[in-house]
Amino acid sequence: RMFKVLRSVYGEKVNLRQYVYKGATLVQVHVQSDDVFFAYGATHALTGAAPLYRGCVVAFGGTPPSRSALEKIAGPEHTVLAISKLKCLHYVLRTFGVRNKLGTLLQDTSAYIESIPHFCDNWSVPESFRPGVFEKLRRWAMYVASLQAPRRSELNEGAYLHILEPFLDGTTELGIASPLARRFVILVNLSGRPISGQGYAEANQDGAGDGGAVAKLTRLGLAQAHAAKVSTPTAGLWVEVTTPPPRKLLGDGKVVLVLTIPPPVEA
Repeated sequence: RMFKVLRSVYGEKVNLRQYVYKGATLVQVHVQSDDVFFAYGATHALTGAAPLYRGCVVAFGGTPPSRSALEKIAGPEHTVLAISKLKCLHYVLRTFGVRNKLGTLLQDTSAYIESIPHFCDNWSVPESFRPGVFEKLRRWAMYVASLQAPRRSELNEGAYLHILEPFLDGTTELGIASPLARRFVILVNLSGRPISGQGYAEANQDGAGDGGAVAKLTRLGLAQAHAAKVSTPTAGLWVEVTTPPPRKLLGDGKVVLVLTIPPPVEA
């Protein structure tokens, strides 16, 4: 019934292809427009036809329909020697690096940035492409961190392409990263006033402290992380410590930049 409904209702937007794979008769439902998926829910409810899924392949158990009957529905028979699924890097980046990780990004920018190397490992991104992928996703994270609440709410509701596309086109403020954003910045704060704390802001009425400093670091493409939670130095993050940084924050030193805020003159 599903085949007849697809042919009669959606016409050329759906192709049915008959295959034989390892002795089994299969029919692949090739949907050429996402509109079909959006509309098929109502069609399914009205007709009682089987549900339609992306990548849908129907296998016939027992005795399949006759060859002539299948050819009327799904065209002539083809033999499949092997099946593979290829995922282009742009698709992987947008789908699994952006869309599927919006929850992590909106909850914790630094955790998202730290997860990028694992994303590259998980999807076997070639080594030669990894620096570019890391930089693109890191800049995306910083751009999202800079968005106002209404725009972040749109992302939280799952709408993202209208925000992602201008960013990828380079038309947004953080579309180009600053050189500092390619470093893991350790701020050794010996001033006795936390850079992100209220006390520091009160002591510096010129705006050099608190929101001023943190906002400037964000505009430079750096996300704040908690030193205790950082497992390895990761470009695009900054941490604040009040003592000499531990060895784990220094790593091999290749991406690390240590900046010191000196103690007060009177000290």
